[in-house]
Amino acid sequence: IGGAGDESAYIHADQTLGPVVVRGSVIGGDGEISGTIYAGNIISVQSSMGNVTIFGNVIGGLGVGSGSVGASLGVAGALAGVKIGKVVVKGSLIGGADGSASISGRTAASISIGGDVVGEGNNTANILMGESLPRLTIVGSVIGGPGDASGSIFSETVGLVKIGRDLRGGSGDFSGRVAANLGGLKSLAIGGGVTSGLGDFSGGIAINGVSGKISIGGQTVYASGGRVYVPTNKRPIGMGFQSFAVWPHMSV
Repeated sequence: IGGAGDESAYIHADQTLGPVVVRGSVIGGDGEISGTIYAGNIISVQSSMGNVTIFGNVIGGLGVGSGSVGASLGVAGALAGVKIGKVVVKGSLIGGADGSASISGRTAASISIGGDVVGEGNNTANILMGESLPRLTIVGSVIGGPGDASGSIFSETVGLVKIGRDLRGGSGDFSGRVAANLGGLKSLAIGGGVTSGLGDFSGGIAINGVSGKISIGGQTVYASGGRVYVPTNKRPIGMGFQSFAVWPHMSV
């Protein structure tokens, strides 16, 4: 539980932090980077953490970057080389001040959240991996907040994602989102794979030869090897592709 002072009640290793088990919760305080568990820093490119198990909640406080796992600040974790093992949070991930209640790093073996992911300030309650996240399970809902990029999942590549309930955006930009193949931290850059990803879900773009499975609301709409392919008109989703290159006379 973080306090009023900066970097109060935190667990940190410059290079390697072994397995961590917290029987209670990780709670940020008023001070910056208070109540955090992290390895490395912005200039460390080879730091790592073992498996992390938290039986309670991860809750951000009033301090910037407080109540976080993986790095002192979410963006710092993705830019630095923090490699994390399996992360299990039995409770919820609840944002506070900017950069708080986040799980971040370069890679993670898998992440499981037993409750909800609820954003608040900018970059809060984020699951942010700069390189890859093979497996993510959230039993509850992902709920964006008023802050930009709050309550969101970002990674260069994301494998299997399971969200048990709702995925709801908030009033902040990019809140309550799942985004992959965005060129790291380049946001929605052209060529980032956004159109291809939406086409994969809607069935509007052929993805023959792509390995894996796509399920929407429990219904498998695509499975590699020709095993399952539900046509676009039978899927509970659609996409209308628009481009300023198609309508050059329009400004938006």
